[in-house]
Amino acid sequence: MADLTKTLPYVSFETVVEDLTRKPLPKAILLTSPSYLEAVNKLLNKTPKETVQAYLLWTTMRTFISHADLKTRKSYEDFSKTLAGIDPNVKKERWKTCVREMDETLGFLAGEFYVRKTFGGNAKERGRIVIEQIKEAFIDRFAELEWVDDETREVAVRKVRNLRVKVGYNDASPNMTDPVDLAKYFFSMIVLILRYYEKIRIKKDKFFENYLSYAKYTQEKAFSSAGEPVDKEEWGMTPQV
Repeated sequence: MADLTKTLPYVSFETVVEDLTRKPLPKAILLTSPSYLEAVNKLLNKTPKETVQAYLLWTTMRTFISHADLKTRKSYEDFSKTLAGIDPNVKKERWKTCVREMDETLGFLAGEFYVRKTFGGNAKERGRIVIEQIKEAFIDRFAELEWVDDETREVAVRKVRNLRVKVGYNDASPNMTDPVDLAKYFFSMIVLILRYYEKIRIKKDKFFENYLSYAKYTQEKAFSSAGEPVDKEEWGMTPQV
């Protein structure tokens, strides 16, 4: 961290990391794109503060404006359509917008109903067996490839055996078939608190505020995982996707 600040003095990384993770500073961090951050540092060096502030304000607006009221978001939507060469009069089907919003925010909650409706009997186990058979077939055929040396073959086979098979829906983080794990409290029809989504507050007729609550939850969840073991049970997509 100390070396990072010396290299890129225009960003106070110690302050940023501590504020976001709310944890002691790590001794080491992974820097995936050093040249990019060096370029940002040079850009910040010669850019007026007012321009930087305007840029940060614009990126924040751009992130949340699609969840604002129609009057507020129309100008931005027209602007985006013009950039993409799309007729401004073309409108997305409302149901697609609603389904996308539900999936991207409380997707695992909706997923419980999807799993309950579509997965019956031993469908999940049958799917897992098929994937395991594919893995074994790959390993058997890989052994017959003459252009692969033994060292590469050994690494490849080990990688295939280490692949985690995830079929249909998740059994943990959260468990899609366990309403108790998924839902912690229901009180009234206005506020819903879930164990997995426990910090999100959903209120009737408060769409923008609901999205802000979701955005805050996802950011805190991401940064709180800093320094923690990777949750290998967590899925990158919902069952319905």
